Amino acid sequence: DAEDPADPADPGPCPDPDGARAVAESPASWLRLLLFFAAASLSGGVIPGQNVYSRLFCEAGLFSYACRDGAGGGESDDDDDACCPAQWLLLANVMNALSCIMAFSFFAAGLLFDMLGGRLAGAGGCAVNALGFVVLASLMGALEAGAATSPASETAAFVLGVLLVDVGSMVTNISFYGFLWHLPRHQALVLSLSNCVLNVAAFVPLGLRGMLDGGHGRGLADVLFIYAAAIMLVATPVCWYSVPSTDEYRSRAMEVLSLPIPARTVKGLRGAVDLVKKAWKILRQHAGLHCFTVIVGTLTWMAPFVYMTMTDPMAREVFGTAESGARLATIYNLCNGYLGLFVGPLLGVVVDRFRRPQSGVKLMGYIIVATLAVVAVLCPVPSWDLQLVSVSSSTINQISIMLFLVRYAIIFAPPDRVGSVTGLFVAGVGFLSFVPIIALSLDIAVNGSYVRPQRTICIIALAAWFAYIVYVRRASPWPETPVLLPEDERKIARMYGVGSIEDAAYVSGKSVPAFRRLSSSSSVLDQRALLDAAFTGGAAERVMEVARRRSSIKSTRSSELSTSEISSALRRRSSMVADDECYEGDAPSPEYPIVEDGDGNSNKIEGYGAIRRGTAATSRECIVIAFNGHGGYGGRGEPSFCWMMETLGEPDDPKRVAVARSVLAPMLSCAELVGTILEMRVVGEDGREVTAASCTAFHPGSLENGTVMETGSDRYY
Repeated sequence: DAEDPADPADPGPCPDPDGARAVAESPASWLRLLLFFAAASLSGGVIPGQNVYSRLFCEAGLFSYACRDGAGGGESDDDDDACCPAQWLLLANVMNALSCIMAFSFFAAGLLFDMLGGRLAGAGGCAVNALGFVVLASLMGALEAGAATSPASETAAFVLGVLLVDVGSMVTNISFYGFLWHLPRHQALVLSLSNCVLNVAAFVPLGLRGMLDGGHGRGLADVLFIYAAAIMLVATPVCWYSVPSTDEYRSRAMEVLSLPIPARTVKGLRGAVDLVKKAWKILRQHAGLHCFTVIVGTLTWMAPFVYMTMTDPMAREVFGTAESGARLATIYNLCNGYLGLFVGPLLGVVVDRFRRPQSGVKLMGYIIVATLAVVAVLCPVPSWDLQLVSVSSSTINQISIMLFLVRYAIIFAPPDRVGSVTGLFVAGVGFLSFVPIIALSLDIAVNGSYVRPQRTICIIALAAWFAYIVYVRRASPWPETPVLLPEDERKIARMYGVGSIEDAAYVSGKSVPAFRRLSSSSSVLDQRALLDAAFTGGAAERVMEVARRRSSIKSTRSSELSTSEISSALRRRSSMVADDECYEGDAPSPEYPIVEDGDGNSNKIEGYGAIRRGTAATSRECIVIAFNGHGGYGGRGEPSFCWMMETLGEPDDPKRVAVARSVLAPMLSCAELVGTILEMRVVGEDGREVTAASCTAFHPGSLENGTVMETGSDRYY
């Protein structure tokens, strides 16, 4: 964690939480977070509690055709068991295949959050979740009534129901990100709650089981209909109330960072595809390491395979009694819920205390190795105390691998790409998981043992982790700063008024390594420290120094070039540079005529004034007043401009007026050089001509990537 010794200007993270822009975290935000946590847990999906759900579905007759066909084990060995081995295996394989597919929805959910906002995503996810349970309830009702269903239609209805339930759950879960700026000092806790909701949702099937056993004569279909109604009538409105809206999210982010953020970071399908492509570019730069990590992550994710999906038959094999299956399944879900509720957030906060993400990732790796070893040794032991330890280790293993993947992504991706990079990682793990699922299922079908594949996958995962840890310790392949694409570097640099990371580091008064570390940090205090550095008087002077160094037109501190001198210099430069080596806009704009009729009067508007070619100097005050709305101006300022400037005070505040001039004046100068300024000139009460209205027009080819002047371009400097 040592800093660059040649970086005396780097003060590190902002140490004063009570500074001028300190942000209070209101009790209302905590209350809304807790309400949303409860609603998200209620609509947690099928996959988290699939071992208990599997027993419920089996008892309702789902996939009973596997027993009738006599495939993979025929009838149950226990007369009291409603499920045969073939039925268990088919149900487990379908559920695991769906859980792998669900890994891809993690990425899609992030895109929906960016496009819809947290409130719509949260409430919409609950509605989809409830619809999925209605589909499952209808299927269970048909099976309980003995309705004739084909294996294909039965399987299709089940798959559709589970997909709707768990996709809705994932979309609701991603809405936790809507609280990041409402609780900026507890972002690790917010993200940990997002992860542990899936664990806490394991309590739900135990409650449904209790409703079935309550002696009221309800079938599984009735219970699922009641559950779907609870999600729709309770969880959905709670999500709508508790999750911040898009406007709240943006305004709070601006309050914390003192910078506006876009309303949508992903715009349509094209934006989503572009986001995926850029995440892929980041991953390609360390392709070998990432492939190794995905393989290790897949083996770790699948290590508790039998515990997660076939707890019931595995317990019968270990203990040799029928009642042991339901008992071990209940223990697993209780451990999943309680450990997710308490250990998950604790691990997230502990890992977030490390300044370097690499250190937190290593800690997660050591925890994963320890839990794998415990499960491999204890899973076949017929002792309830030791099985409790084994099941707990299995649950902690699942929590740790998700934290590992998220923190690993932070090592390689800047903050605005962590979601897409993590999504691709999880999708890769989900896709590769089909290989161990098929292998383990074949082992169970051929040998009839559930303990053997559980131990085998844990031992293989352990061996892979030992190799991975040795490789990481010897090769040190993790970069000290995230991988920044050229467009990422330009985006960060533009925040500091320059065109490169090196110049941005100079403007902020930090070394390049320190600047990269702080700009890629997920800590709000680190980000604010950089932004504070960018808004100092010294930073403004350093921006001007960068402009003097980078501009092709040389100037001195003591003299400024006039507009005509700059225009002349641009003409000289455009004549010396080949056409294919310069912007089309490097050359001054053509003299477009202002159309007049034969009498030369068409540019005059009776009762108002005349339309003439203008200049930056004569248009500046008119444009600044129109945008900012100061000086007794009768109309209103430009809405988006006023929204960005509102933190500086009222329109007539001298500081705000000065900032407005500093923003707009360079654009007008640029318009005069490479475009055309039109003005309506009128005679004032004092007899002098003044500009009443102004318009800047740019001829074809005069813009730089769609802007008047691209930050960092020669025209800009």
